[in-house]
This record gives sequence, structure tokens and C-alpha cells, in this order.
Amino acid sequence: MQVPKPIKKEKKKKRKASEYTIALQNADANFSLFIRLRAKTENNLRCVTCNNLTEFGTSNCQAGHYVSRKLHKYRFDERNVNIQCYACNIANYGALISYADFIKRKYGKETLEELDNYYKDWRHGKIIAKRYNIEELKSIELKYDNKIKELKND
Repeated sequence: MQVPKPIKKEKKKKRKASEYTIALQNADANFSLFIRLRAKTENNLRCVTCNNLTEFGTSNCQAGHYVSRKLHKYRFDERNVNIQCYACNIANYGALISYADFIKRKYGKETLEELDNYYKDWRHGKIIAKRYNIEELKSIELKYDNKIKELKND
């Protein structure tokens, strides 16, 4: 009796990223690098929520968003994104109580209320989150590319 050969499964072909996805990734990368460089002292960064030092360029150093980056209106807002360690940003889901205290101290009560109210309105379906178009994302990428160059020259 002859043993049948196993049927080979076809490998799924990876889809090419869309132009929109590429533009969003590039804008995110430049913005995230800017946030890290802005907060850098020597080769260290301090987590805004737990105050621990993290080393620049490691996976422990993250650009944490207070209001989710799903909400594009604040995705690239410099007040909404600050340095967080992995433990605070991921394991502690953003450590939002400490993050709120930081935003209130650094940017003021009005900024904290603005961010909180926008998020609450979105959660309750009162607003539809804006989505950037490709040209806006390319403009954001260029803006932060220039800001990165300025910080590196200082």
C-alpha cells in the first residue's frame, strides 16, 4: 500500500502595506523619536508616571499616550505623549492616575480637562474621531523630521 504524500498548504502572501499605513508608520516613528529626544538628558529618560530612569534607545523607553492614539486628534499632540517605561505604559495600562497628575503639573488643569473631556465624549459616542489623510501624515512626518534635526543640532 502506498502512503499518500501530505498536502502542502500554500503560504499566505504578505500584503503590501498601503500608502496610508506607510505614511502613518513614518509619522509615528518621527513623532516618537522626537518625544524621546525632547526628554533625553545625557543618555537617560525619566518615566513621567513612576519617575524611574530608562536608557535611551531601549524597548523600556516608550512614548506613552495619555489619550489613546486611536483618537487621531491627540495622537501627535506633544502634551498628550510623554516618556513612560514599559511597566507603566504597557503592564500598568498607561498608569493613568499618575499620568493625569503629571499632565496637570506640567501643562495645567485646562489641558488635562481638555484631554479627558474629548476622550469621554468619544467613549460616549458624542464625537467621531478624526482620521488624518495621507497628505496630513506626510506633513506631520516632515514637521517632526525637522524638529528632530533641530534637537540633534543643539
